[in-house]
Amino acid sequence: MINRERLRTGLQLLLILANINLGAVYVSGWTPGPQNNKKTIVSPPSIVKEPVAISIKHRGQHVEANQEFDGDADWLKDVTLKLTNVSDKTITYIAIHLIFPETATAEKSSTGLHQIELGVHPDVPSNRSPIALRPGDSMEVTLGNEYGDIKKLVEKRVSIDKINTVTVRPQTALFNDGTMFFAGMLYRRDPNKPGKWITIQQ
Repeated sequence: MINRERLRTGLQLLLILANINLGAVYVSGWTPGPQNNKKTIVSPPSIVKEPVAISIKHRGQHVEANQEFDGDADWLKDVTLKLTNVSDKTITYIAIHLIFPETATAEKSSTGLHQIELGVHPDVPSNRSPIALRPGDSMEVTLGNEYGDIKKLVEKRVSIDKINTVTVRPQTALFNDGTMFFAGMLYRRDPNKPGKWITIQQ
């Protein structure tokens, strides 16, 4: 004869084990997928010689532009940009554009853009300190100092941990001879119209 007490105990153990297994399945079913730890800083090609060359460090280690490297959710604040004057003139103002392609959505196709400004633009009032970056000289910009503003910009569209790519390019440079590089072109002031710039034929 089957011992009913033993049968009851065995059934109870089977139910306990079944519940444990179901719990494990439930938990594993809700475990989020692996986060994308591959990051890329894009330096787009230019058909003109830009006056500022940009090299990149992440957590103090050099990383190559346009190549993947490992980073966490807050990787941007660990990025440092080294800006080198590769022109033959002293630079007095620089504007660097950071573009976040992953902020584009189905509703808004435009991408988030954050501008870093260094030095003083004579046409725009500011309280920034002046710079005089001579040919061959370099200066560093740590994105950690910009991170609060970058996060506010990005999170108008997506969570900051969704950002795995940023495009970096020098947009503007002013020189001590009064000329300006802007979006791939060289300009000088129009002597007849204050505040206006005209293209320099190259």
